[in-house]
Amino acid sequence: MVGSPLIKDLENFNRQLFSKPLTHLTSDDLSTFTGKAMTTWGEVNDYKHFLPRMLELTATNNAPYDIEIIFSKLEYGNWQTWDEIEQKAIHEYMFALWENLLQDNTEKAEDEFSGYFYIIALHYPDLNELLKIWLAETHIASTKHLANFIFDERANIFDKPANSLSELKDWLLSETIIKRLEAAFFQYEKESFSERISWAEKILTDERRNSIKQ
Repeated sequence: MVGSPLIKDLENFNRQLFSKPLTHLTSDDLSTFTGKAMTTWGEVNDYKHFLPRMLELTATNNAPYDIEIIFSKLEYGNWQTWDEIEQKAIHEYMFALWENLLQDNTEKAEDEFSGYFYIIALHYPDLNELLKIWLAETHIASTKHLANFIFDERANIFDKPANSLSELKDWLLSETIIKRLEAAFFQYEKESFSERISWAEKILTDERRNSIKQ
């Protein structure tokens, strides 16, 4: 692959990257290329070649680079001008990634949930569809993610002027979500995370009361 003359030992980088079948490449193998793709190393078609493996690793919480960079590369490559079948595949991937994340009860998923959500919501064409899936998902992980997200992101969601988060804010302040958290607290009251659910419900109740007063 072509690359910037500023990349030292480009030939060796290329040789290492193509030393394995695509499906055998690890996140370590792909990390350097992912960060440099299209800007200083390779072209759009090169990026497309490795993209399926990048996304596969990302779906297993083993992304070769920060998820924000991975998705920003899609924008850099003007993916919304690609063939329709390619765009559809990326939309379907985002949707599947979101569904999987809502059912992922691992500690790593808890730590990375907010970052993944914001990136998916930014690039997926229909935020309302994502929120409907979140509401319908009954897995324990979905409820934990909801409570943690509200607790951790309260300032970002509610303390900033009306912006692109307004649809999310309205959804969170709906009676449906507040009642879901109320029910979840009693369902999981013996679990260690029940306190976080209680705090999340209080945050939403207070914010809703304040929004009505204004």
